[in-house]
Amino acid sequence: AQSLRRRGITIPLLDLTSTSSNYDESSIITPLPAAHLPPEIATLHMYGMQLTAAIHKMMIDEAVSNVSLDSIQLRENLFGRDGKEPVYGHVIGKLQSSTTDNNESDNDSDNNNSESNDTFSSLGNSLVGAVGCAAEILIATPSEGMNVNPLSESDSIVEYSDFDDPLNTDSIGIDGSAIEQPIITVLAKGTFRFIVREMKQTFPYPIAIVDELLDNPPQSSFSTSSETEIQQQVDYDDEDDDDEEDNYDMYAHLDPSELMQRTFSAMKAIVDQKLDTKPKEMSPLEVSILEESGIPADIARRNTESMKRDHAEEMAAIFDIFSSSLIDIAPSRAEMYYAVGMMGAEFGGLDNVVREKILLTVDGVERLRIVLQALEKKISLVQAMKMTEDITEKTGESSK
Repeated sequence: AQSLRRRGITIPLLDLTSTSSNYDESSIITPLPAAHLPPEIATLHMYGMQLTAAIHKMMIDEAVSNVSLDSIQLRENLFGRDGKEPVYGHVIGKLQSSTTDNNESDNDSDNNNSESNDTFSSLGNSLVGAVGCAAEILIATPSEGMNVNPLSESDSIVEYSDFDDPLNTDSIGIDGSAIEQPIITVLAKGTFRFIVREMKQTFPYPIAIVDELLDNPPQSSFSTSSETEIQQQVDYDDEDDDDEEDNYDMYAHLDPSELMQRTFSAMKAIVDQKLDTKPKEMSPLEVSILEESGIPADIARRNTESMKRDHAEEMAAIFDIFSSSLIDIAPSRAEMYYAVGMMGAEFGGLDNVVREKILLTVDGVERLRIVLQALEKKISLVQAMKMTEDITEKTGESSK
């Protein structure tokens, strides 16, 4: 599988890791790879985001403008497009040196710009060695500060107006107050995980040459490293039972077959929970807001519940196809652990912290542990909330 990975791909990068980024951490979802999936079950890997910084809008323009007109005309079909597609890279962080050994040893001799393993663990300003997920741009709506031009008339599909300074995230008015920047809304789909090999441009936004980053081959048999055994070992002394139970990590001792089985069970449980969710009554405040907006509350509630139901049924269909076609999607163990781990994260709607962890690890078994722990925690929280609601309903009925 290592010989089949993508190499030497030039893409613009969206780097939100810097402290100067003016985006809330949870406002932009970190994409997860979906290039290994059939198009019909990759719909959970589609993400919407709104960009306000001019350099980021220019980056999207760079990705879109490098696509031929024929490819743009094919964008009506979101699932089966041919030709070169607009792609950018979402940067999340850097690997530790110990995790890149197998991937590094696989490089071709013509890849002369690869850095040493020590570079990958350094935290300097260079993005060489940075890891992220490439995303295909499906839709990008132009903001008020852009004018869309035909490709035949301009090298760039988007032309920025004078007030939209690409070097600043905010503009200042005459009175010193900040002028709100126009927003560009982007719908994208995750494609492949990458590692940056060479920087072609750093200003005003980074453009890099990247290689696809695959997982290391799994061990032939399950065994825990001596370091992990020491950290996870529990000494059952009677006087320290409570502390030991808190420190015990049951997921660290599950073998890959158990992790796979429990991850699939957790994905199925999440689907069942979504299908069994009862419609919630709107609060008086929500009803008042909708009425002031001219939207009948009952219509809004029906539309919301219909969308939730459709989403749950879509997840159920994806689960059935994914579980029955896994051997075709991922014929090797490494590919199987990778596919299940990434799909499990999408089923759980896991946050960016978990998404970054599973992208940064090249150990498929460790990724399964991270995802399973997060999924089962989420399932337990939903079960607890349901029990609380049931108790509240019963208490309310008995008091009548």
